[in-house]
Amino acid sequence: MSSPTAGKTVLFTERPDDPGRDPLRFEMWLDADGSHGPMRHVHPEQEEFFTVVGGRLGVSHEGVPAEYGPGERVEIAAGDEHRFWNAGSTELHLRGGVDPGLRTEAFMRITYGLARDGEPVTPSGMPPNLVQVAVLLAAAVGRLLGYENEYPEHRP
Repeated sequence: MSSPTAGKTVLFTERPDDPGRDPLRFEMWLDADGSHGPMRHVHPEQEEFFTVVGGRLGVSHEGVPAEYGPGERVEIAAGDEHRFWNAGSTELHLRGGVDPGLRTEAFMRITYGLARDGEPVTPSGMPPNLVQVAVLLAAAVGRLLGYENEYPEHRP
């Protein structure tokens, strides 16, 4: 599954039976121009990790930037602000995951699908409307304003 605007491709390798309890694992490839990767964000209830398979991974964790190469792993605790990007001159390949999975798979499938459908998205692949993003993350206020959070056409 890919998000051409964001230069990201994801392959889900372990999908949770119970997203509220089980982890989600994936492989991800980021194009090599330094801008690809998500904006700063926080997972309030999820731990996240990345292991570099190939290329260079840039991570800003709690405002401190660092770079990682093949075989190196970075772990992000629940509640920590972070972002990551391709810090090298070649495609970045990493293995990663979140624990528990929660709505991460659905969020990625929907936002990547919206980008492929030609909907407006930021360079990181997110809808520019923050209310719509909040709804995709299951926030009730956005649904009250009429935004959807299911998008069955982008779910398996």
